[in-house]
Amino acid sequence: MIKNLFTTRVGAHVWQMDTEDSDIDLFRVFVVSTPDLLMGKANVHSEFVQKPGVDLSKHEISSVATQLAKGNINFVIGVLSPSVIKTGPAHQALKHVVSHNLSKNCYHSIRGMSEHNWKLHIKSGWVNEHECNKIGRVLQFGVTLLETGKVDFKPFSGGTMDSLKDLFEKLDKAYINSTLPEEPDKEALYAWVYGVRVWEWGLEKYMGFKQKMFL
Repeated sequence: MIKNLFTTRVGAHVWQMDTEDSDIDLFRVFVVSTPDLLMGKANVHSEFVQKPGVDLSKHEISSVATQLAKGNINFVIGVLSPSVIKTGPAHQALKHVVSHNLSKNCYHSIRGMSEHNWKLHIKSGWVNEHECNKIGRVLQFGVTLLETGKVDFKPFSGGTMDSLKDLFEKLDKAYINSTLPEEPDKEALYAWVYGVRVWEWGLEKYMGFKQKMFL
């Protein structure tokens, strides 16, 4: 048994760059049953589901904490996305931890993902403003994060190969000069996982007791 904790929109919608043809990209976080976890029956692996017009990524809380500790920008965006479909106390607590715990190590994820997409589009010969804008918005996000320690999901337009080269250089410079810590406080992230598991276990025991009372 799993409990879905929160779901946010990512992709074009979070940057306010969606069009009528844009797919809906969703980021969902769930927690597995504590007894199932302790007995080794729980599936804590991430799952990616594609349906017409909707791409959904689902992640268990342990994976979320691990990826955030590594600076995976997709998870930072998923947690802090302002486009929220479902939220709750666990989400709000994690948003607080992440937003007050940003670090320089997200640079590697931002640059790696952007460079991969850059090379992919050049190799395929499919380079246009739309594709450049998709890369540019992430680079711009990274520059702001490293320079200010804050997140800003600002749309990006007018992307060209030259403007992306400038953004790569700005990202590298921002990383070198950033005053953020090298890595996030991993203990804060794992404390969040512990708190959610304790809450889930307590809720499960309470519901079991409640059901017995009404048998």
